[in-house]
Amino acid sequence: MTIYLLLIKVIYFSKGYTSKNYWWGVKATYSNAQTKSAVSSLEDAAFDVGAIAAATFWLPAIAGVTGITGVYCGALAKKMKSKNKGKGVILNMTWALAYTVKSR
Repeated sequence: MTIYLLLIKVIYFSKGYTSKNYWWGVKATYSNAQTKSAVSSLEDAAFDVGAIAAATFWLPAIAGVTGITGVYCGALAKKMKSKNKGKGVILNMTWALAYTVKSR
């Protein structure tokens, strides 16, 4: 559930990007500035969730979920950053949270 909440913040509350819902998930198109903003939000989320995972290491269930969430957010941020060639990216994300990122 944590991953969903973070991704809702990044995908649905980023300003100005366009998206379209499909049966398989969401296709979101970001400009260069929007991509940079989303990457920053994801990197911040990865750090924050990683800190929570470290603080709750003695509760394996919580630490595991938060650790996976932090890694997922960090990986998505890295992929979006690497694919952004100055024109933004297109993010295709399924309801199962599998994703592809393409340059625009």
